[in-house]
Amino acid sequence: MAANARPPMHRASHQKGWRQSREIIARFDAKLRPRASAWARGYDKEWHHLRRAHLALEPRCAACAALGRAIPATIVDHIIAVVERPDLRLDPDNLQSLCKPCHDAKTVRFNHGFGNRAPR
Repeated sequence: MAANARPPMHRASHQKGWRQSREIIARFDAKLRPRASAWARGYDKEWHHLRRAHLALEPRCAACAALGRAIPATIVDHIIAVVERPDLRLDPDNLQSLCKPCHDAKTVRFNHGFGNRAPR
């Protein structure tokens, strides 16, 4: 090999073209962006009062109850997401009591994870 000859430049197998790299970086940056506070997302004093009242009325997980299990609920979930219908945010008919595992499973099933977009 000649003294001034450089070895060929190769990309690592995990590196993509520049367009794919920009998309990957944009998705990564979006995940790192701080999420708005709970108060800013609509979980204010009114919500906390409604949540407390709802858990007092329905203390068991609705999803577990449908399967014949009596598990205490810890989360009050919006049946139709606030993002889709903000007008139903404080509607008692749009709420259900869920345990954390059932709520997390519903979130992944319907929202594709917390704040993530559906895969294309």
